[in-house]
Amino acid sequence: MAVINTSRDTSIDLLKFIGLSMIILAHVDIPGIVAQLRNFDVPLMVLLSGAAYGLSVRKDQSYLAYLFKRFERLALPVWIFLTTYFISLLILSPDSKTLNTYTILTSYSFISGIGYVWIIRVFFLVALIAPLLYWLHTRRLNDITYLTIIFVTYLLYEVTLHFTDLNSNWFGQFILFYLAPYAAVFAIGLRLIDLSKLLRHSLTLFCLTAFISFLIYHYKDTRELVSTQGYKYPPTASHLSYPLAISLI
Repeated sequence: MAVINTSRDTSIDLLKFIGLSMIILAHVDIPGIVAQLRNFDVPLMVLLSGAAYGLSVRKDQSYLAYLFKRFERLALPVWIFLTTYFISLLILSPDSKTLNTYTILTSYSFISGIGYVWIIRVFFLVALIAPLLYWLHTRRLNDITYLTIIFVTYLLYEVTLHFTDLNSNWFGQFILFYLAPYAAVFAIGLRLIDLSKLLRHSLTLFCLTAFISFLIYHYKDTRELVSTQGYKYPPTASHLSYPLAISLI
């Protein structure tokens, strides 16, 4: 990846454009196979956020100043849009079922609401611990040790998801089970540019193998190819293996 300066990489910008385009494509009527092919959008954006953060982090910036900057960039534009949207709806369609307290509050809090706002929650949750992940990234850990820590942490998330009932409460459903997997993707993005070609290829092959294995496993049960979309909320390895493989490619 060609770095133009210490804070800008044009290849990251190009890949962000691809990721955003895939997010837009997800919300139009498209054939099932196309929907699966484009289903790498959000993990790609999180991976790129990690790479961009690693290039542009300001070590002299306080944690509170950093959080305020992230809040300005992530939350404020969405709140402005939501305010405009709800006011317009109130004027043009005052009887709309969308105009209720629950939908409005969960939209502004990025929980559910009108839909589509959950991705902002993901980015902000990851932003909360990005400095901690960057600290881990800058420790004197070789690439294999660093990736192993991420992998083991992710396994703990999968075990917690499948063998506890945390997904039935608010903390698990809306925070833990979105923060943990996407933080792992972000952490890979932090180290991605520095990884050797051999390790990048090995990681890509590992993710592809995992994706194909999950396809075969689910096919044995259902006798049909299962979309990874069904394993996105919250994301599991059945979902993340595909977007990580495509993103790394």
